[in-house]
Amino acid sequence: MNTSEVPTVLLLHGYLRTARDMNYLKRFFIKNGFNTIVPTLPVTTAGIGKCSDLLYDILSEHSWKILHLVGHSSGGRIILDILTRYDISGIGNIVLISSPVNGSVMAKHLSSLPYADCFSKTLADLSAPSENIPVGKKIGVIAAGTGMRFGFNPFIPGDNDDLIAVSEMRFNGMHDFILRNFWPHQAVHRNKKTAILVKNFLLSGTFRI
Repeated sequence: MNTSEVPTVLLLHGYLRTARDMNYLKRFFIKNGFNTIVPTLPVTTAGIGKCSDLLYDILSEHSWKILHLVGHSSGGRIILDILTRYDISGIGNIVLISSPVNGSVMAKHLSSLPYADCFSKTLADLSAPSENIPVGKKIGVIAAGTGMRFGFNPFIPGDNDDLIAVSEMRFNGMHDFILRNFWPHQAVHRNKKTAILVKNFLLSGTFRI
């Protein structure tokens, strides 16, 4: 197959992480015949909008026929933001993994702490619901939690993956949603079951095939 015809997937890390955090998914998708783009962005300090701007510059250095997008945690918020602020051709399917699209109670709490000053921009962005939901895109949401009234962290209301509530991951406009008993939050995307779910959605637009 011509390299230009191979699907490309962008894998985007979350808060307090770098591109290395997406290595499991990177290896999985390379093994399954995808090209991968795995950047490091200053998610922890720069804010969602600035990261979107930087990501657009990075993408301008690449080419693809179809570009699928996968974001873990705040990486998912950046994906939503860039798709509503920039015109990017060839967008395929999108998967958000434990992303606080409806805002994060934990981020709101952390942003009020004195030592969080240097991280306040991103935490403030994550504290509020996303105002940028792209229209006409197939977006799948993988949520992690217990599947019960209470989650892994008793200090977060409702079901949660120990950092983000399941209710914070749901939003109007998502094409498919699946809840799995995965935890902790920082490792939800680093297992084979999650990788298979992501691949299913990227190739077919549904998690259940």
